[in-house]
Amino acid sequence: MAGLFHKQAKLYAATRPGYPTELFHFISSKTPNHQLAWDVGTGSGQAAVTLAGIYKNVVATDTSMKQLSFASKLPNIRYQHTPPTMSIPELERNIAPQGTVDLVTVAQAFHWFDHPAFFEQVRWILRRPNGVLAVWCYINPRVDESIDAVFNGYYAKSAPFWDRARRLVEQEYRSIDFPFEPVEGTDHTGPFEFEEKKLMNLDAYLTYLRSSSAYQTAKEKGVELLGDELIKDFENAWGEDIESPRLLAGIYKNVVATDASMKQLSFASKLPNIRYQHTPPTMSIPELERNIAPQGTVDLVTVAQAFHWFDHPAFFEQVRWILRRPNGVLAVWCYINPRVDESIDAVFNGYYAKSAPFWDRARRLVEQEYRSIDFPFEPVEGTDHTGPFEFEEKMLMNLDAFLMYLRSSSAYQTAKEKGVELLGDELIKEFENAWGEDKENPKVVRYPIFLRIGRVV
Repeated sequence: MAGLFHKQAKLYAATRPGYPTELFHFISSKTPNHQLAWDVGTGSGQAAVTLAGIYKNVVATDTSMKQLSFASKLPNIRYQHTPPTMSIPELERNIAPQGTVDLVTVAQAFHWFDHPAFFEQVRWILRRPNGVLAVWCYINPRVDESIDAVFNGYYAKSAPFWDRARRLVEQEYRSIDFPFEPVEGTDHTGPFEFEEKKLMNLDAYLTYLRSSSAYQTAKEKGVELLGDELIKDFENAWGEDIESPRLLAGIYKNVVATDASMKQLSFASKLPNIRYQHTPPTMSIPELERNIAPQGTVDLVTVAQAFHWFDHPAFFEQVRWILRRPNGVLAVWCYINPRVDESIDAVFNGYYAKSAPFWDRARRLVEQEYRSIDFPFEPVEGTDHTGPFEFEEKMLMNLDAFLMYLRSSSAYQTAKEKGVELLGDELIKEFENAWGEDKENPKVVRYPIFLRIGRVV
């Protein structure tokens, strides 16, 4: 089975769904310590990246070097290629010493494992008492009645090409003997149900289906599970606009992603339909065409948490030139200061006031939620203004991760260059007191997001 995942690694990284914040919040709330997590069968690191915001260190392992090559690199994640089976000495050498791991996770891979052998490794490596093992899977996607009916036909057709381990997923891991004690606050070991939502257009949805092991196995045997007739059924069920995204990670067939910083781009996740392009801070129209696309061919231009730095009139001129007419869309958004709870927010407000002299004046546009920006575009369909429209992003962070986030700001870096330490010992102590006794305890950090959006006519 590992060979199949080598071959489909790029598809897998591009289309597989992630996992909801609520799942990680539930799991991490059950581990008294948050020093070290081991993510087994990490693939391209979807679960490991979230765990890295909660646990001080994460070891993420997989038997496929190809899968690991697509994983996002973070400073507190150590990716490790491992053999399919490991002895106890290999476990200690590759992962950690006995009794030092707080959490072991397996996301969408546990059904492939030799369970008795793996349970023996887990018992050896978990911290006692109350080290936690969490394994989960997602079952077939659901979109709407019409699309799901076509999918069910496809899935029935794919049945002979699934490995028998797939039955464990279809049974929602209920049939697995799970010889561990329930975690605090529960009286059984599950399954507990969560839900992840993703936006996909039809192309991305079909790419997701093609990333499955059953599809790859069928293809190797000369069977095309997604033939023209079935694709036509999906198109009819999807509706007239097959590019229309549905809740289900791709939305656009192709993306050009630009930045003036080569260093920033070096950390970007590589996906097959994203072209990363280093660009100068300003571009002429010929440079725009050469680096991005011809005139009138772009459906959407987005700027996330960067628009306040731009020369707005010059950028608007470029946007009007490159957007498809009519109804090409410009969307720009920012997030403002994070919110945790009353005690932590009070300490943060003191920190933010102290940081004020070190912010660029463009920061005021963020503080004003982009409301004061002249946005000379027409409202998009279904709206009567161009915003801002408010959304919210949630992240799980322990105190170390929260302080690391504060240190990543331009104001902190500017202050540091001038010999000023904004997060001195006294202020860190205030954050620790506000956070509570266990600073490793993750909290939900909320980021209010404000969107301006408009179209060309």
